Amino acid sequence: MRGAAVLPALLAVSAPLGANAQQFAIPSVAADSGVLLTCIASGKSAPTCVGAMTLDCLGENDIGNENLEERLCTVEELVVWRDLLGRAAARLERRLENIPASEHPEILGDPAVLARQSQSQWEKWHEIQCQMERAGAGRSDRRAIIGDACLRDLTAARYGQVQDVLGRLAAR
Repeated sequence: MRGAAVLPALLAVSAPLGANAQQFAIPSVAADSGVLLTCIASGKSAPTCVGAMTLDCLGENDIGNENLEERLCTVEELVVWRDLLGRAAARLERRLENIPASEHPEILGDPAVLARQSQSQWEKWHEIQCQMERAGAGRSDRRAIIGDACLRDLTAARYGQVQDVLGRLAAR
């Protein structure tokens, strides 16, 4: 996975502000998603694997700005966790949709609908939570990294939760 795919989400590039405005090349990092995918495939939990890709990326890149490098590497890993979560959430929803109504208590509602609602509410909550954490960092030069790491970590945790539910359903 290359950093160029992540940069539009990370940095908005605007037109020059005047004739004397400098244009800077936005650096990218090379990040190996295989590091994270191998960790997950080995049976390790999401909390154990979170950060593995970021650390590998940091060790493999030197763009001359440690904060920007860490942010780019963190976002690269976040993209992979989001993909993993999206796939797991879709599997969960399909699995829940296949449970006959006769197998779940009517009072609790349709589990597939609840899964969609849960995911939607989680998406709103985790964005706000990480905005709060970033804001709480004040003027720290690491505030963006703190926000991105929060998104990565909460997305990995949510992936783990969805995987746990899928595991319980498979054991039924």
